[in-house]
Amino acid sequence: MRHIRLFAAAAAALSLSCAAAAAAGKQPLAARLTDRLGAAPTRIEPSPVPGWRLAVYGTQVFLVSEDGRWLVNGAVLSLERGEDILEARRRQARLEAIEGFGERNMIVFPAKERRRLLTVFTDVSCPYCRAFHRDVPALNEAGITVRYVPFALAPPGSPRHRLMVSVWCAKDRRAALTAAKSDRPVPERRCESPVDAGTRLGRLLGFTGTPTLVTDTGEVLRGLVPAAQLVQMLAGKAPARPTPAAARGTR
Repeated sequence: MRHIRLFAAAAAALSLSCAAAAAAGKQPLAARLTDRLGAAPTRIEPSPVPGWRLAVYGTQVFLVSEDGRWLVNGAVLSLERGEDILEARRRQARLEAIEGFGERNMIVFPAKERRRLLTVFTDVSCPYCRAFHRDVPALNEAGITVRYVPFALAPPGSPRHRLMVSVWCAKDRRAALTAAKSDRPVPERRCESPVDAGTRLGRLLGFTGTPTLVTDTGEVLRGLVPAAQLVQMLAGKAPARPTPAAARGTR
């Protein structure tokens, strides 16, 4: 009799376990990811890989199996397309975040006839940011509009941070930015500025140094890239990545 009761209890437990597993299998993928990762995805999207979905967390994109058991964080190469499908979606997410920040919060150096657009996360004091800024006229001449997003490397209240705020609050922001990057004085001013918001955006995108360049296709180029090479890259006449010697930046 005792063995019968034990068998019945085991059968009941197995039945409950199977029911729980079946319920988990019916649970929406977003809910399963929330349970297992402790954070809800921004959205779940189709992927070109059968049996897998794209899980978007802000500007981060992962490949997740439809049963919620496996997650891929890294390169997923499509041999047919010849591209990393996760990086392609990450580029889109970067552009969405940047456009959400808004050009109204940037200092723009426009080309007369714009062919390409380059968004640059910059500090006013880093040496390579200053070197890049000297190339802006050549980039504009080549049809490349440069948009600067403030990315403060120094904490709020520091002289460098106050200088970035003063640049934004100047009547002529382009002239003030050029002056600051040329070691010329900029009158100290205070106003509501996007300096901290731009810094948060850069951190959200995973940037840690300046200058960091984002092309109009969402590709990230870190550090100083010489103007001639950058023009060729954006014209599609050079590899998409700068040479190691050119990829210099500062933190």
